[in-house]
Amino acid sequence: MKLFTQKPVNQEEKEIRVQFLKNIHSLLSRDLLMGSEEKQKILFGALLYTGLTKEEVQETLSNQYN
Repeated sequence: MKLFTQKPVNQEEKEIRVQFLKNIHSLLSRDLLMGSEEKQKILFGALLYTGLTKEEVQETLSNQYN
């Protein structure tokens, strides 16, 4: 679900945004003191910040490993 009308994002920009999400996830996975719910909220906020959909993230990750 996209909340705002945006100009199309090229593949390089998508990869940069997905790398941002991967970095956030990596940092959160190392934090043993933070609860799961807080981590989910941060990841959700990061996803909204990138402006990508779940499908776009999955597609970009899939393309990186194939």
